[in-house]
Amino acid sequence: MTKLNFRCIAPLTRFSMDDDEFVLDENLKIRRMSEEEIKAFQTEFSPIDVKLSVGQSSFALKFEFEKEKFESKDGSNVIDTGIGDASNVVSAPLALLRLIGKGNVSIPAIRVEEIGERQPGLSGPAMQYCEISLFGEQYLVKKEDTSKIQNCWRVLSQLAPLFRRQENRDLLIASSRFHYSYIRKSWEDRIVDSMIGFEALVSREPDEATERESNRISSLIGEGDEQRIKIKKMFRKMYRLRSDIVHGRGIENPNNVREIPLFAQRLLAAAIRTALCLRNDGLSRENMIDMLNECLLSGEKREYLMQKKSGYREFISCEDLPFLAP
Repeated sequence: MTKLNFRCIAPLTRFSMDDDEFVLDENLKIRRMSEEEIKAFQTEFSPIDVKLSVGQSSFALKFEFEKEKFESKDGSNVIDTGIGDASNVVSAPLALLRLIGKGNVSIPAIRVEEIGERQPGLSGPAMQYCEISLFGEQYLVKKEDTSKIQNCWRVLSQLAPLFRRQENRDLLIASSRFHYSYIRKSWEDRIVDSMIGFEALVSREPDEATERESNRISSLIGEGDEQRIKIKKMFRKMYRLRSDIVHGRGIENPNNVREIPLFAQRLLAAAIRTALCLRNDGLSRENMIDMLNECLLSGEKREYLMQKKSGYREFISCEDLPFLAP
């Protein structure tokens, strides 16, 4: 079977780091882009928004991969640009960056080039449009953050297969809505997406009371009574804002609530990370909700949940949220 070898580069917008290179694993790196690489994107990609976005990028995901060439039964030539495989690869590190850090990092386009002798009929690099970052602050990776991100990458790589299991559809819905929220044009859509994600994780009935859901989310994410109280208050604010939006009620002071969708994204990220870890430890969605209900009245259950989460503490921590500050 013939092997095909490809090289991929995927620029990261709204992303910066202290080092020139950051290794996630032996073949997947985040590296500073050269001027030649930036020019290649801007020359070969026609959409103006991609040209502008890549022009503002300094770093990119870079990796190489190989795959078996598909041989048709009739012997005709089948061209494989590798773009589909590359898209699958870049989705995981992008998900990781969004799940564990703050800042609206995105990938506007992917460029894939075959290494070595090209297949007959393949004239040059394949390009694919992805998404353009529309809002949010710069995603910054400091030197002291790199070991945490590498550790979290290892955890997420081990847990990622859980998303593909039918019984974990709640995790898939929550993570999909989480990522949709990053490409929405309005802050109203971002808060609605985030709340759908929360409900997928912890809601049982369509008309379930906000009080019940806020208790479950605060127990799922919070570490200690003080954090749980703050998370519960924030969740209620988020839910009231979501209700005002979907029921067409006016928002009296929009400027006073524009930070709430950002908090919702970070809380949902923490909820997804924690639910993922608990699922890996054998707790089904229903068992997790039962335990979260019991945590409200049982100190023993709260302690049990804390022990369950302790092995993943670096991966699930949400201490960077400003409203959780002492």
